[in-house]
Amino acid sequence: SWVAPHYQSVFQFLRDPEIFACYSSLDYGTDADGAASFQLHFVSFEDPPNVWTWDEHYLQGRFLQEQAVTYARCIEEFPETYVRGYADPSLKGKADEGISRLAKFRDEGVHFVAAVNDRIEGWGTLDHFLAYSLDDNGEFVRRPRWRIHQRCGNLHRALASAPRDSVRLEDVSKQFKKDHSLDSARYFLHSHFRGASRPAERPSVLTGAGIRERRKEESRRAARAAGFW
Repeated sequence: SWVAPHYQSVFQFLRDPEIFACYSSLDYGTDADGAASFQLHFVSFEDPPNVWTWDEHYLQGRFLQEQAVTYARCIEEFPETYVRGYADPSLKGKADEGISRLAKFRDEGVHFVAAVNDRIEGWGTLDHFLAYSLDDNGEFVRRPRWRIHQRCGNLHRALASAPRDSVRLEDVSKQFKKDHSLDSARYFLHSHFRGASRPAERPSVLTGAGIRERRKEESRRAARAAGFW
């Protein structure tokens, strides 16, 4: 659970264009449950970069316009750091009135590009960012480069419970129906990085001088206290 002062500290930390760039991802369910997973991710200006998944909205039974309003409000909270969104490539297909869902989201003020939908390589990219190693004393030699906040409950549950495919062991079983959160994360991580240590892109609105290292460290301590790691 969030403690209000920690929430505000991390919120300001993630809004700082000297530390992070913000991206979003969307898996839009067209099956019977009609679920959609919208996530916000922050990529640090480090070498190699780290990814922090800060928020997830898991919506069911909502019209596209209603979803777009929710997503736009999330994005508007990070005006100086937001760069772009990656969405389910099936949204390029025609929907009602011969207009694609991507175009409909754009008309509602939410812009996505079609994500790369390579399942096998995509899961490999997730594994790459989650990988870690410990020394003989149990101390981290390598920390995971993907941190997921505890408020992203659906994503945590999906990562813990997704079964392997019985034939293609490197794939997640397509019988697993609660995969919207996993797919949303995969769309972002694989589309943006494709297995490389791609740096975050600085938003075009970035202005001003760099902040001091002391301020960065204070923000990182607040983030750790608030549940990111």
